Amino acid sequence: MGIAMGPVSRVIHLALHCSWELPQTLLGALVFTYVRALDRAASTVNGPLATLVTHTVRIRGGISLGMFIVTSDYHRMFRTVPAGVQQRLDAHELGHVKQSLMLGPLYLPLVGLPSVSRAALLRFSRRCGGAFSARWGHTRWYYSGYPEHWANRLAGIDRSDRKSSAGRGGVRRGGPTRARGSRRR
Repeated sequence: MGIAMGPVSRVIHLALHCSWELPQTLLGALVFTYVRALDRAASTVNGPLATLVTHTVRIRGGISLGMFIVTSDYHRMFRTVPAGVQQRLDAHELGHVKQSLMLGPLYLPLVGLPSVSRAALLRFSRRCGGAFSARWGHTRWYYSGYPEHWANRLAGIDRSDRKSSAGRGGVRRGGPTRARGSRRR
C-alpha cells in the first residue's frame, strides 16, 4: 500500500473524503469507532490516499468506507499466515477507496450494496455447505465479480494466479501484466 503523498495531496484527499464522499466517510467513522471500542488492541495507521487503516480481530475480511479501512488482523488471528495475505487484503480495500473517490455519493449504492450482498451470499454459502465451492471456490467466486474484480484492478492485484508477481503476494507493481502465453483480446 505504498503510495507516496505530499502534504498538499493529503489535504486534497482529506477534503474529498469529507465532502464528495461524505455519506461513506460518516458511516466509516461509526464503524471505525465501534471496532476501536470492541478491540482495544487494534492497530491504526495513516495509510495512502489520506486513509486510516485499522487491523482488528473483530471482523473477517475488510470494509472500506470513505477514508476508513478496517481489515482483519491475520497475524493476531492465526498462528501462521501465508505470505502476502494481509498485504493483498489491505491493497484490495485501498481499491475500494479509489472507487469511492471516483464515485462519491454513488459509491454506497453502486459498490457498497453489491459488495455487502456478495459477502453475505458468500458467508451464507459457506454455512450451508458451499454452493459455489464445487465449481468456483469461495474466494475465487467472490473476487471474480463486480465490484470486487474492479477493486482488485485498481489496486493492481492479480488473483488469476495466486503465486504470480514474483512472490509479491499477487500485488502488481507498475502497469498491467499478462500471464505467459496469453494474448491481448
